[in-house]
Amino acid sequence: MTSPTEDLIAKLSPESEKDFRECFVEDPATGRIRFTTKGLAAYRSQFARAGIDIARIRSREAFRAACEKLQTLTLPAERTDNSAHGTAG
Repeated sequence: MTSPTEDLIAKLSPESEKDFRECFVEDPATGRIRFTTKGLAAYRSQFARAGIDIARIRSREAFRAACEKLQTLTLPAERTDNSAHGTAG
């Protein structure tokens, strides 16, 4: 079973995957990650809206968990928006 983030990465075009992977660098010895300027620009405000401090994300696992939390917080709103527009049958 894959996580939603892994599913997302699998669906990305090669160019988009490259962009995603440029958002952070990982120390192979410790597994710690650090967001690049590009990563901070891409994720800081999204995580902040979900109550997640990007400075506390220091591993791929923490990043994955933050993405999953963000996804669970945004998906119900999208479903509500769709039903509000009369798209339900």
